[in-house]
Amino acid sequence: MAEESHSKLSLDRNLIRWTAGVAVLAIVLGLGAFLLLNYFLKPVPGLELLKVILTLIAGLGGVVYLVVRFRTQIINEADDRRKEASSQRDEEQFIEDKLFRAIEMLGAEAVSTKIAGVYALTDISDTYGGRYKQRVVDILCGYLRSARPAGEVAVESTVVSAIFRRTTKIKPLDGIKPQEYKAWSSCSMNLDGAHFRAHMYFDELVLSKALSMSGCVFEGHLMIARCELESFFCIGSHFKYGLSLYDNRSGRFILRDSRFSKANIQIDHPQIDLKHTAFESSDNVEIAGYTLEEEFNEEFELFEYYPVQRGLFIRGPKP
Repeated sequence: MAEESHSKLSLDRNLIRWTAGVAVLAIVLGLGAFLLLNYFLKPVPGLELLKVILTLIAGLGGVVYLVVRFRTQIINEADDRRKEASSQRDEEQFIEDKLFRAIEMLGAEAVSTKIAGVYALTDISDTYGGRYKQRVVDILCGYLRSARPAGEVAVESTVVSAIFRRTTKIKPLDGIKPQEYKAWSSCSMNLDGAHFRAHMYFDELVLSKALSMSGCVFEGHLMIARCELESFFCIGSHFKYGLSLYDNRSGRFILRDSRFSKANIQIDHPQIDLKHTAFESSDNVEIAGYTLEEEFNEEFELFEYYPVQRGLFIRGPKP
């Protein structure tokens, strides 16, 4: 506001200066024309002399008008740029305030408030997009990686559902909104070290960057099916319930140094690394269509294996 008033005041002062200058210049030109025509050249009648002077003044006034209009336009454009920059700063501050309040809600004690915070964060991502997508994803992934009490399974499920809705390519999913459709498919997903208590079913996800879930504990079933992933890292994780990986169109799946205890396992992927992976008392282990418990003696050729305790120790694929 102060800058705008200063600009207008400067413009008014310039107009006054230009007007005074034009008046002085008109008087000088008029006297010059009068002396030139009456004393040095053939005398001209007063009416003709007045016409000449007025013509000179009109021409000079037109030039001055064009200059003033040009200066006015420059000042107005500068004011518009300042207003636009100020409006953008105000909008960014407004979004930052909303983001801060949503984070506060996510950090509250009440589960219902935490869930409201998740929805507030996803609304910011859906409404403003751009760099706020990755920021919201980082905040939600940070929540999943943090130490959480067992009573927050509902919050965990809400976050996982929010990620699924914005990375799956299934359009008719529960009235998914256009701004949600694959909105986070280009975001980085770092979930290393998270402790998941709920089941997670990821069907037809699209992620252009790696999905990292190394060092995680899965108490529920993890399913990744028919997905398009750049790669999937799940190194040194512990699966307590089950894992299903099948029909995925993606790069490498790295599950080395992981542990499966009492888990149902179904893996069908051409590029999977299971080096130093232990299967302890698993109910059913099926990899690439082969059931290890029954068929590994003759037909199973993808992995070298030897028994460890009550399960199998997978050393890795043969060259």
